[in-house]
Amino acid sequence: MFQIIIGKFGFAQKYGYNNPYSNAAGLYLDENKGYRITILTSLSGYGEKIIGDINQICFEFLVQ
Repeated sequence: MFQIIIGKFGFAQKYGYNNPYSNAAGLYLDENKGYRITILTSLSGYGEKIIGDINQICFEFLVQ
């Protein structure tokens, strides 16, 4: 299963899971800044929280 989300900040993210694996790939593009990220886990349902936390940390550090 996968889903693509484009949030209010223009961050496109695709995530999916196949127990116990969770994964996400994200892309942020701006006129001045941008980054790509891929996160793979084997943490089952808890992996989604870890992926979200890592994405937020990277966005705040690299963009804001």
